[in-house]
Amino acid sequence: MAGRGVPYSPNHDEAFQIALKRISRYKGSQPVFDEAHRDFVQAVVIDALIAAPQPVCEGWVHTSLMATGGLVRWAILNAEPITRENLLSTRTRNRFLNLGVNDLTETSRRNYRCRLDIIATALSGTPVVPATTKTLIHAEPVEPLSDQEVATLWIWANGLRPEKRRQRVIGSMVLSIGCGLRSSELVRVRVSDVHADAHGVHVSVIGKDGMRSVTCARAWEDRLLDLIDGQASEWLLTSPWRMTPATARGLQSALAQAQRTTEAPVRFSPRSLRNTWLVLRLAEGTPIPTLLEAAGVEAIEALKPFLQFIVAPSESCRAESLRGGVQA
Repeated sequence: MAGRGVPYSPNHDEAFQIALKRISRYKGSQPVFDEAHRDFVQAVVIDALIAAPQPVCEGWVHTSLMATGGLVRWAILNAEPITRENLLSTRTRNRFLNLGVNDLTETSRRNYRCRLDIIATALSGTPVVPATTKTLIHAEPVEPLSDQEVATLWIWANGLRPEKRRQRVIGSMVLSIGCGLRSSELVRVRVSDVHADAHGVHVSVIGKDGMRSVTCARAWEDRLLDLIDGQASEWLLTSPWRMTPATARGLQSALAQAQRTTEAPVRFSPRSLRNTWLVLRLAEGTPIPTLLEAAGVEAIEALKPFLQFIVAPSESCRAESLRGGVQA
């Protein structure tokens, strides 16, 4: 590790050539990147070498590859456009640093922040607004999908091939937009967890705080029932060919891969699908205690960021909702 601060060679040109060879061997940590994303990371770091100390050293190249590769992997899982303009923007760098590297130490996060700022400046040619490690989750949630986007996405999902990809995407959409499940919950729902009664269609969910029951949104009831129609009780709704649930990360990767393989009309992720459900429930006036329980959330503050997506009602609707009761 100590040697990472030592130049590859005392000669500038020779050190540069060694750095290029090192970058060309980069594949990404497990799981490795596909060729397109590997090439993207390599090209960004190569173009940013102009900002490296000269002669360039192993440590600079290593940190640049780790920071850029981590940013790209996070973007893939969150359905962010894989372009330099988007990934190196202050907005996206902030979101990655505050939402995508929580498992790193504060020192590592600071190193990533500084390096991505340097790379963004080098590639843009002008100083960029520095990223921040201030938590942004309460102020900048992942945006929900509009009704039109959901409708378009549903048509796209039903046309996917092969069958396994179609089943995974459709199952994820139904359980996310219809029931508001997290990716870690989506992967565990089986046919036996779904039941219907006079009050609707319900899903038993194993969440981080135990078991809860979520009633499916009316518009998605028939789609949920179609998923379980005639299927064995152990059938996993998002991966019916598996006996054991996939991981949340595996599902996120699969959804991102589906969007890359057959270009989606709308970029989405498990989080944006769940947020679509949350906003719809808020807009339709679901009582807050009921919504918190169904969402598996304890604090009401968790809902505050989504209020910005609620269309303001007319003056008459506001008045009527505040009057309450039923007119005699």
